[in-house]
Amino acid sequence: SRNIFSYEPPQIASVSSSGSTSGGLTIISGSSLGGMASSLIINIGGSSCTSPSYLTLHTVIQCTAPPGSGLNVSVSVSVSGLVTQAPIYSYAPPSVSNARPVPYNGGLVIIEGNDLGHDTSSAAIIVNVNGKPCVEPVVNIPSTQIQCRVGAGVGSDLPVSVRVGGQLAPVYPS
Repeated sequence: SRNIFSYEPPQIASVSSSGSTSGGLTIISGSSLGGMASSLIINIGGSSCTSPSYLTLHTVIQCTAPPGSGLNVSVSVSVSGLVTQAPIYSYAPPSVSNARPVPYNGGLVIIEGNDLGHDTSSAAIIVNVNGKPCVEPVVNIPSTQIQCRVGAGVGSDLPVSVRVGGQLAPVYPS
């Protein structure tokens, strides 16, 4: 039997960032994170965390997180082929600051706010107006504006709820 030497795989202790759905600077702390940026691959939610560099060799790295949304998103760190992952990254929850009115016969609602996501798949964004689905949600302006279609109705100051990546915004207007 041969004894084979191996280094410990990387370990993730914590991840900090603004969490914006636009992505941004992210700091990962842990152990056995390596010492050569060229051997480092970091993914958040399956997408590359770009421009990795070391703040402290072997224990603290930084990179630019990709746009995304959700809670407990998986972070993976690969150092020279040794890989670890942990579901510890969370993007900021959405918030709504405005919902433009539509005619009584329905139409396209423009919703403005922050951290409204980048993913245009309807599964990632769920909108309700006065408890009824606002259909065909689409990201108009990444992170700050979405649109969806409502049917006929009447009323003013009706509640608008937005869920992005499983996170619910406070109901607008509050």
